[in-house]
Amino acid sequence: MYNSGKVLPHAVLTLIFLEKGVDIPGIALIQSFYMLSLFIFEFPAGLLSDYFSGKRMYQLSMMTIFISYIIVYFSSDFYTLCLAWFIYGFSAASITGSLDAYYIKGIKTKATDIKKFTSKNNIVYSLSSMLMGFIGAVLFAHISFLIYLFSAVLFLSSFIIVTLFIPNTTITRTKRIPLKDILILTVKTLKQDKNIRLTFIKISLFQVIVQIVYQFCAFSFSHIYLQFLN
Repeated sequence: MYNSGKVLPHAVLTLIFLEKGVDIPGIALIQSFYMLSLFIFEFPAGLLSDYFSGKRMYQLSMMTIFISYIIVYFSSDFYTLCLAWFIYGFSAASITGSLDAYYIKGIKTKATDIKKFTSKNNIVYSLSSMLMGFIGAVLFAHISFLIYLFSAVLFLSSFIIVTLFIPNTTITRTKRIPLKDILILTVKTLKQDKNIRLTFIKISLFQVIVQIVYQFCAFSFSHIYLQFLN
């Protein structure tokens, strides 16, 4: 449900921005807040997922993406939209290593079972992305911004299902490494290991390039979609 709700407006995201009065440079700037948030929080969120629980991080992700989509629905203010995308980036960072890691940790058999789980999970994500992207494009032509409320309902449903039916597991306090020690070790590693720093920079630059290409393609194809609506 998370992925379905997330990608529902993606196919028409540029059109949504344009209807809210945001120009192309503004769209790129708003998207940069998502990348900035992801850049800041992804690694700490991974630590928190190991420290607490994948379920807790998933719940946090559902709450924050729900808030961000509600903000997008109700607001057309540029700075508020920047805030919404920053919160959205935090949600994306929080989801990393949450329930997927939860289920993988629960697999006690051979590594091949983990590969099967990962493969099936990726297939489901890909199919749901394609299907909901198409559905989102069709729905937008009829319900416009209400598409964000539809996504919010999916997030809320996912939060309730996980809360009620997924057991919570946490690391016992005797086994926990203090977060302060983890952060200190992380900073030392980044300072001392040149390869890790370079990898970190390359991934960041790749994400920036992907966003630029995405915005260009989305704007180009938006004209085709507008002709289709007319």
